[in-house]
Amino acid sequence: MNLIAAIIILVVSSTNSYASSESDTYFLQGLLAMNSNKIVLAEKYFDSAAVMSDSSEWIQLFQAKIYLAKSDTERAKALLDELSVKGNSRISFDAAMFRAEIVTESETAYSSMKSLLSFIDDSIYGAEAAYLCGEILIKSGDTESALKIWTELSMLFPKSEEAYKSVLKISELSESLNSFEPYLLYRMAKCAFEHGDAQTASMLLKPLTRRRVDRRLRDDILLLQAEADFKLSSYREAFESYRDAASVTQNLLKREKAELGLILCKLYIGDSESRAAALKTIKQSKLEDRLADTIAMLASLMRCRGDSETYSDLMQVISTPTFESFIHEYHRAVSDSSLAINWRTALDVAERIEDSFDKALASALLAENSPLSAADLWRQTISLGASNYLILLAEDNITKKNDSNRATLEADALLNAALREFNLGRINSAFSLFRVLRLSYPGTVASFESEKISRKIIEPYFRIDSKLNRDLQTAQILIEGKAFQEAINILKGRYDPASVMLRIDAYEKSGLFHKSIREAEDFINNISMNITLFDIPETFLIHLFPIPYKELFRQCGESYGIDPALLASIARIQTRFDPYFQSGYRVGIAGVDVDATTFAKNFIDAPKLEPFELLIPSKAVALQAWLLKNLKSAVNDSAPYKIASAYYSGPANLPNIVNCKNELEWISSLPFKSARVFALDFQYAYSIYKKYFQVNRAR
Repeated sequence: MNLIAAIIILVVSSTNSYASSESDTYFLQGLLAMNSNKIVLAEKYFDSAAVMSDSSEWIQLFQAKIYLAKSDTERAKALLDELSVKGNSRISFDAAMFRAEIVTESETAYSSMKSLLSFIDDSIYGAEAAYLCGEILIKSGDTESALKIWTELSMLFPKSEEAYKSVLKISELSESLNSFEPYLLYRMAKCAFEHGDAQTASMLLKPLTRRRVDRRLRDDILLLQAEADFKLSSYREAFESYRDAASVTQNLLKREKAELGLILCKLYIGDSESRAAALKTIKQSKLEDRLADTIAMLASLMRCRGDSETYSDLMQVISTPTFESFIHEYHRAVSDSSLAINWRTALDVAERIEDSFDKALASALLAENSPLSAADLWRQTISLGASNYLILLAEDNITKKNDSNRATLEADALLNAALREFNLGRINSAFSLFRVLRLSYPGTVASFESEKISRKIIEPYFRIDSKLNRDLQTAQILIEGKAFQEAINILKGRYDPASVMLRIDAYEKSGLFHKSIREAEDFINNISMNITLFDIPETFLIHLFPIPYKELFRQCGESYGIDPALLASIARIQTRFDPYFQSGYRVGIAGVDVDATTFAKNFIDAPKLEPFELLIPSKAVALQAWLLKNLKSAVNDSAPYKIASAYYSGPANLPNIVNCKNELEWISSLPFKSARVFALDFQYAYSIYKKYFQVNRAR
């Protein structure tokens, strides 16, 4: 018995939830034999394990796979049919999924899916079961039945990822959307919109504009169409839909929503006269509170355009403390050592303008040095990663300006504000304040106190029981035995920290790095607070921010004089480390343009490869490192943000990049929105990867 097997068996046999260690030994050896494609040997081990085990369902599931590998389809089907009706829901579901995919000439797709169909109403497995049934029906040529099942899925589990994927399949495969009932189309459009896909939502709603529908449904359709158009920046189309909704609805709440939408559209697309009329309506109707965030963002846009008159008019509408008043408070604080910053005002600004303490604080502090750039960044900050990196920049600015006495005053004031928020039950707001305090004022008593409180807040989200339950033990065994997909199947639908860490581990060890990263990001996003990677315990961080191909990035970086963290950060942002990535002309783990292979052939020191070789990680990263080496020379600087910017925004923007004095100027200089989003995400990833590579080098 090898060492790994011995360790696993010791772990498992230390509890009473599993069978004898001898049975476990045979089971594990069977897995290892099966993964080495030694089918006959695997069958012997599984048979021995089944004889000695009191609980042999998992063993039987693998025996069914053995039968199928030996082309003994009927025996595999019989065993899977038996398992799919047993008590263990996880095993039953896996058996039903496996059985559904075995369709022989003597049966229909529905016959093979009989057990799987029984799971469609299940709260845990229903969405996955329905989606898989649809895919099997498509393969069998029954598109109509597949569309019906997927439609039902989007109604039963609208918030699930499978529901959204079903809506996409329906929109792609349906010959005519007019064949669907209006209510079904509306629900599918709403599902797409709630998953952030305004484009698909708008496309599904278009046929409904020409059909007679129930009055109440008509209101909902018009409002959803307007929201989708507004999100797509089609303000004139949104205006028309809001106007139609306001004129036909008899529901007071829906009419109010439509009228608010009309005001927003007028603010964005109107001339100075219509904008003035909209502002007048806001004042007369006392809508300042509800529209403060939109007014403030539009004001920052006008300020960037140099329209100071409109900017002033817009800011006057907001009657309580504003972005400008906080800047005034900040200047007073830094000019008078006896005055601590009014953090209560900062919170008021956040709640009034941004509805996010993090963004408001970052914007206000950054504006102290460059108001126009900050206003632009404020408008462009659209993702969690971007917001977090802006906070770091802001905190760096404020820390540099503080002497020790002022820092102590500010830290105490911030701690009091955080505790007040905590006592009022506003945990998210309190946690944000604690984080800013820990990062901005290290070494102060207030920082130490905030760290203790933060740890107590975070702990429940990352608590792993020392004694794993049976499913987790089984998953652990499967991962060690390199049966990664089986382990992932066991862990599906489980979101406790232990299950998530094991699932990430299984994805990473099986080479599905992009899936492991997506799993980690979903875990962080599902936590109710605004927790960032900087707040997560070190033991979890390595799982939640993995770096596949570490040695490859290091070797290529050393060969071409490029920071390996720079290479890894670009790969993460562009491809999630997927070696088979393809988007437009960008291919492979590094997301290199295929034209770069032709360009590189003109240089002696460049790696020579054909476009298809971009799918080989070692060659793709080497070419990327060579390209970055040339850009490093072009910008005449080794600063990672300048090199990354030149790589992403192209040679036309090189003069702007070269003249930038700091990261804030660099981000503001990028000519289009997607480049700015890339820049903020890149800086966030780089700040973490840089630490990883430094730690590894020290070791």
